[in-house]
Amino acid sequence: MDSTERLRQLFQKILQSNLAGLDQEIDKLLRYTLRHDDQADDLRDRVQEVLNVSLERGEEACHWVLDNLRKNPQLFPHILRILDETGAGKTKLNLMVEDLGLSKFQQHKLKLPYVQSLGCDELLEASCHSVKDIPMHFLRHLMALNMQEAFRSFDLYLEASQNHPEQNSSGNVSGSVHPLDVLCCLLHCSDNFLRQEIIRRMSMCQIPVPLLLPAGQDADGTFLLWAMRGITKSHSPTLVDHRASMEDSVVNISLPVFSFVSLGECRSMSIAKIINQILTTNQQRSQNDLVHRVRSWGKMPRYISDGLVEISWYFPAVQKDLKQLEKPFAMTNLHGDLQSNMRQFHFLTKVSSAVFILLEHLTKQQWDLLLHTGGNNTNYYFIVQDQFNQESRQFCSQLSSEFGLNEQNVLMESDEKFNEKLQFILKDTIQKSPKQMTLGEMSVVASELNFCSDENEPGCEYGRLHSLDLNNDIENAKKYNERDVKAQQHRKIQIANIEKELCRLRDQGEHCTVSYKSKLIDEMCHLGVDYNHYNKSEVMTNLQYAFTYMNNVEQQYILKWMQFHKFSTHAASAETVREDVFCKIGQMYEAEVFAGSIAETTRLCTNFPKAAADLLLQGIPLELIDGDTTNIHVQWITDVLTELDAKMEGKCRIRVISIVGVQGTGKSTLLNTMFGLQFPVAHRQCTRGALMSLIKVKEKDLGFDFLVVIDCEGLRALDMASVEESYDHDNELATLVVGLSDIAIVNMALGSTSDMRNILQIVVHALLRMKGTGRKTNCLLVYHKMEGASSEKETMIEDKEMLCLGAQIDKSSKFLQYNDTTECNTLKETWIIPPFELETSCYSEKVVELKRYLLQTIKSEPGSFRDVQTFAGDIKALWNSVKYENYIFRFKNILEGNIYTELYEKFLELEWNLRRKMHRWWVDREARISIQPPGELHTSPLVQHVLRMLNVEERAMKESLQVYFTVNSEDTNSHVAKKFEAEFMEKVESLKSHLETRYTNKCSQMKILNRGLANTIVDDFIREQQDLHETNFDVDLYWNNSVTKYQAMIPNRHNVEEEFLQLLRRDMRTKGSLVSELIQSISRLSDFAKTTFTYDAKYVNDSWFFGKCNHMENCLACNDKRNNVSKFLLEKASKYVQRIVNSDTAYDPVHGMELLNMVNEVTREDTALYTALFTLHLKLQILANTAPYFQKTHDNFFSKCRAEFSVAHQGAEAINYLRSVLNIKRFVKNYCQDCLKPAVKVKVQKILKQKLFNDYTNFMCAVIQQRASSSEGSHGLTCRHHAPAQDTLENIIIRYTNQKEIPILVTNIISSVIGDIRKVLNPPDVAKRRSVMDLVAAVWTVLEEGIPGIRDAPFNDPSLNVREFSSYFDFFVKELEKQIQKEFNSNGIEEHYTECPYLGH
Repeated sequence: MDSTERLRQLFQKILQSNLAGLDQEIDKLLRYTLRHDDQADDLRDRVQEVLNVSLERGEEACHWVLDNLRKNPQLFPHILRILDETGAGKTKLNLMVEDLGLSKFQQHKLKLPYVQSLGCDELLEASCHSVKDIPMHFLRHLMALNMQEAFRSFDLYLEASQNHPEQNSSGNVSGSVHPLDVLCCLLHCSDNFLRQEIIRRMSMCQIPVPLLLPAGQDADGTFLLWAMRGITKSHSPTLVDHRASMEDSVVNISLPVFSFVSLGECRSMSIAKIINQILTTNQQRSQNDLVHRVRSWGKMPRYISDGLVEISWYFPAVQKDLKQLEKPFAMTNLHGDLQSNMRQFHFLTKVSSAVFILLEHLTKQQWDLLLHTGGNNTNYYFIVQDQFNQESRQFCSQLSSEFGLNEQNVLMESDEKFNEKLQFILKDTIQKSPKQMTLGEMSVVASELNFCSDENEPGCEYGRLHSLDLNNDIENAKKYNERDVKAQQHRKIQIANIEKELCRLRDQGEHCTVSYKSKLIDEMCHLGVDYNHYNKSEVMTNLQYAFTYMNNVEQQYILKWMQFHKFSTHAASAETVREDVFCKIGQMYEAEVFAGSIAETTRLCTNFPKAAADLLLQGIPLELIDGDTTNIHVQWITDVLTELDAKMEGKCRIRVISIVGVQGTGKSTLLNTMFGLQFPVAHRQCTRGALMSLIKVKEKDLGFDFLVVIDCEGLRALDMASVEESYDHDNELATLVVGLSDIAIVNMALGSTSDMRNILQIVVHALLRMKGTGRKTNCLLVYHKMEGASSEKETMIEDKEMLCLGAQIDKSSKFLQYNDTTECNTLKETWIIPPFELETSCYSEKVVELKRYLLQTIKSEPGSFRDVQTFAGDIKALWNSVKYENYIFRFKNILEGNIYTELYEKFLELEWNLRRKMHRWWVDREARISIQPPGELHTSPLVQHVLRMLNVEERAMKESLQVYFTVNSEDTNSHVAKKFEAEFMEKVESLKSHLETRYTNKCSQMKILNRGLANTIVDDFIREQQDLHETNFDVDLYWNNSVTKYQAMIPNRHNVEEEFLQLLRRDMRTKGSLVSELIQSISRLSDFAKTTFTYDAKYVNDSWFFGKCNHMENCLACNDKRNNVSKFLLEKASKYVQRIVNSDTAYDPVHGMELLNMVNEVTREDTALYTALFTLHLKLQILANTAPYFQKTHDNFFSKCRAEFSVAHQGAEAINYLRSVLNIKRFVKNYCQDCLKPAVKVKVQKILKQKLFNDYTNFMCAVIQQRASSSEGSHGLTCRHHAPAQDTLENIIIRYTNQKEIPILVTNIISSVIGDIRKVLNPPDVAKRRSVMDLVAAVWTVLEEGIPGIRDAPFNDPSLNVREFSSYFDFFVKELEKQIQKEFNSNGIEEHYTECPYLGH
């Protein structure tokens, strides 16, 4: 029903009623309508006259009359009562809402989830066949940031109404519908959260947004402060360096405000046109300037949007030309005549730095109105036209004098320099006027003028107060500081790392698996207790209260308020809590559950899953994957989904769409635009980990109830480039997101896709190696156009080639194509998205088209949905698979993985060869030692040989690996291998060190096994030099220390099953998480020995392989070949074990490696035929069959070791024997020092003097001969005995000193004498001696007769053993050599010379 018809019905009711008491109201209405005092005599005639005049003036005039009746209830109480009694008594808002089909949302407000919900209409091109289609059509395109298409809704409706007028015949609105009327209706019918999202998206589209909403159910109008809080702007306070820009909410930014209003009817001037001219006249304006465009709606009639105040902003970029507008400001625009919107006008005059009034003519009534608005220190400017009549010019001149204005305050719109003058006024006002206001301050002014605020909602106010308390706790709590936040963050990361290590066992080394896992669990429990203790802080207690006792709306307000509060402080500790409050409650819940010891009745976080499920249904994203740890809080997610399932009464069929891509490719923007979601978006990386949002499906025709949308953080982030294990983080995250999805959008920048190619290859292969769920992910390539991008066709061809190689990281998957794992059909299903430019609708239109395609793809697979419990199970299963994948995620791409795998296999081959070589050498050495006499075993040569062997082999291994690292023209991948050079060189050194320690200990153990512990200690005591001068030498202490030292060398008992499992885990390390998980799940290897190995189809039942190769489980030839190979290997392993057992060889881990190598040599020939699962189960069977035999062999060896290392019943006897040895040693030492040493010295001295005398004689003969030959007569000849002795001594001293011959001479003489003595002590000669006396006599025969010495010492003690005595004698004789050498070297040559009896005086 239009305004004309409603006015006609009203006056017909007035004419039919009793007119008593209406005469004054009719007169007022007549004057108000006709604007003069001419009146008819009859009251009925006057009523008819008002109706006729209004009808003559048309629809707009009728609308104006009804509107003013409603706005002035004190003037027309009786007429309004009649209006309410008629069908036309509804307010214009009610009528408009009814026509737009929004009546049900007046009481139960329209919410964001309803707008986001999907239906079959999403699959069709949008159309507006009736006025009721306009709001949803408008909202759908607004959420897609396509304002052009949103405004096109009204054109579509207008066309439909013209073609089918009967469709709107019963409506209250006729003709065109003004977009601002629809916007006002939507804002009135929306709750605060949807209203905020509408305003935020309008701002993103850079169009003005409502600030003051006209009266709705209340008669005051609404100041939209809460709705404005969602708008954030980046601005630079300095305007010199854009790097100093900061992001803030527009509510907190203080700006000058310029307001534009219309006085009277302005048919030839448009506020929208003037504002746009201000901002677009500057052709040199930077493209980075943030400008809100104002759209002109022409003369379309408005029904409820008169009085709407819009606001827009101008934020300049860094300015190079300071003559232009260089500072930010805001502009407001009042829709409608200010005469009927005086409160809005008063508000604008109070908050504005300048008010621009547009008017085409000035009447007496308008003159009076303006005079009453003066006196508030506001700068007024009038924008007029040249066609001013004389009366208007006179009023304008008087008005200028009243307001103290000059000619600069009156602008002619037709002036050629109008835009320049207007810009100058803005710039001058900004510089001179200090009047700047924030929106928060404006809301105070609005409340003074009786405008209500949208923040007056009870839930909003309560949420604000509670968030302020929480904010104050964060700021003031002494315990809550940056150090505690970092410590808590570190604990969380440690717990996540331990959780992965429990599955991957990368750092286990040689520790027992059970004990190592137990240690990790204890450590994780300790960290969990500390982490949960932190949750008892006041901050966390307040969070617990909020999400336990508050209702869903209040919780939403708290989440929003905490986001808004982050702009008020930049404290790191505060940011940590404020940014991800919803994430924090999940971590708190997980920590409390992990603590375990807390009774369920006393837990504080029990209600968190229920609250989270409610928030998820309201469109709040839920953290699925922790961005700091790439960890899924499985219990938290499972409980939340369980609550969701309960709320939906088990009727919750879901489909999953996700997005992955490198940082900065607009992933969150794409999803938000496509589905109207609220994933965080910012210039920097804002998404951490992965967030999950839920979208309701309105119609069952799509085949599911909810769409789960997963947003993933940007991969290959710059701030993670230098972080260790950054590849693990990205690859794990992408695998989780893609693996959980029905459709995964791979988001890439056109021309720069290499990073995403690398990640996608890793993801594909990781999924191949995991436990299949029977679900295939559809990957859809989406390219974003960028400047300077390479050819589209060229890039996509490269990506298609990449996809075909996606599964080729190892030989087992060479026959696979990318389409075997993911559905990505070439070019047709590849999308190219234009740049995100809001000035055009290309981006939004393409995104909407992509959305339609995705929904059609999902609808085409009606049976592929999952229920919530299945989805939760998939999350848990995939997360377990990712935790067990300890290999592939560490690499950047497939090339790196191939090269590392080749290096790793080469290293294992070299390690195997070295271990086998060392083992064979040792077995041979044991065999030789076993036939040697017990006393002839010396371990030092063995140890030296071991060291020499290992040094040689280490060099050989490094040289073999160095081939891969040497950069040359033939191998183009050597630069990639170079990355792993240090790691593998360290592996070689570690292996060498391990084997060195192992075989050195074996050498020490061999002597004990050969001689026994007691005899070994005695041998050591005999060989070692004790302090024989110490009379209190503690033999007991020496014995005990020696026993302790050697018993520490007892070989540990090996758990052969455990060692075999470790060897198997290491051998199968590169085969994927499924293999790793199966190995980790084995508690006892012996369980596999109870069954007979037979080929099973499950060994190749991976869903990825189905129909993709000739080696299928139903291929009989392949089955026969596998069975024959398995039988052959089982028999070969059995024969090998029997050979080892029969040879009585001690167990060594190399035996397990030999068994594994048997299988590898056969299965590596055809990895397609012998899959990883087949190889694993065959190895398990072989190891399980052989382990008991090796365990028995080892236990026998271990029992022997314990017996040989035992000294029970031998201690007292051995200690007494050591005491006797000590006494004999003392006796022999004393004899050598007191008797033998002087004799040896005499012998040496005698030889030395003889040598010196011979030298002296030769020298003197030479001197005499020289003199004789030079003399002319015999009188010069003198006897040699008369030669000058002093001169001869000096010459000899000089000769020996210069040539340094004396030390060499002395050393040789001493060594010769000692050597002659030791020859007598040789074991073969000693064996010929009948007694010690015979041995001593033989020693003295070496020392010539005439040398004094005690030769008849009491050696006739029958307890003295000749052999033992000779060993002690030999030891101390060697010591004598050192002592005598030192004493002789301390004497000078003069002493040796002068002591010669034939020289001297």
